Amino acid sequence: MLKSYNYFGNYIQNQLPHTYILMRLPISLISKNYEDHFKSKIKKYKLPIKIRRAKEIDIESTYFIHRESTLKSDDLYSQITIEALNRSYKDYGATIFIASFKDIDVGFIILEFEGDVEEYGVVSGINVLPQYQHRGIGKRLCLSAWNYFKQKDIIEIRCEVCLKNYLSYTLVKTLGFEEYRILYY
Repeated sequence: MLKSYNYFGNYIQNQLPHTYILMRLPISLISKNYEDHFKSKIKKYKLPIKIRRAKEIDIESTYFIHRESTLKSDDLYSQITIEALNRSYKDYGATIFIASFKDIDVGFIILEFEGDVEEYGVVSGINVLPQYQHRGIGKRLCLSAWNYFKQKDIIEIRCEVCLKNYLSYTLVKTLGFEEYRILYY
């Protein structure tokens, strides 16, 4: 059997085509100083980005961003359809924040809740158009998510990151998330 290691050094046995890292960040760790630290990192980017909460009319734009930013990806998340985004927004109450630059939508983050009393905030998707990546937009969207989740009295923020998606893993790890489980689909 071939031995396989992921990029944070853990041995992966019986790796299936879609391996995901479950990551979490306790909300108690997101202090004002913690947020200010990330805000100072974002300030070096001079892009005037605006963040807004999506409305139903924004689903098509969200799907376009998703499709364009996952063209070269073969993970399960890249296969999401516009119908699935609509269901997530309308039927399951997902909250979506959209980042725009000069009135062009360039990124989004999808937020949901899990747990018996919805005590876990979940980042179920984040995408930034390739030509706008590495400009702090993902971090800005995550800060919006933090502020939203803190108002909802959750105990932890969670996400799944595809093992193959090093950029997403790096973003989430930079924000203080730690892995706690690996899933194989």
